[in-house]
Amino acid sequence: MLRWVEHRGRRIAHVVTTAHTNEFFSAIYPLHDRAEAWIDVDEGRTVRTALHNRHGFSRETFEEVTFDWQAHLLHVLEEKRHKGRLREVILDFGPFVYDSFDVFYAVRALPLANGGTANLPVYANRKVYGLSVRVDRVEPFDSQALGPISTLVVVPRSELDGKSQGDGRGEI
Repeated sequence: MLRWVEHRGRRIAHVVTTAHTNEFFSAIYPLHDRAEAWIDVDEGRTVRTALHNRHGFSRETFEEVTFDWQAHLLHVLEEKRHKGRLREVILDFGPFVYDSFDVFYAVRALPLANGGTANLPVYANRKVYGLSVRVDRVEPFDSQALGPISTLVVVPRSELDGKSQGDGRGEI
């Protein structure tokens, strides 16, 4: 779901995604997730995110992240309601950081070509990761709206403190 709001004279896109298990799987292990992002349309920056996850029959987590772009700080408030734990973290993210909501749009806007690479800092799970993307190949795609077009197949890789954070076999 997407709606447009105005906050302090800025145009903000409010994006909401949800995921729920169906009735059958909910009887075994229910999952109810809601993720929201408020993105400054003019700046192309995430202003705030909120995640509300309910997994199983008792696990419930709420996380709210506020981006302070002037001070280059992330304010993270995490509440693990099933454990009765509340944690607040402030991270310095340097000159810029992407959120998991806007990084896909940032990659699409990069002037990448076959064999090209880019590196982006991304915030997720109370950490700032290094995301590198490499264009592996160009493939044809028949779009219903645009007809035949060329697409880039991108291989992402994330690192934290110089250590790879996955098996490196994914493609976008």
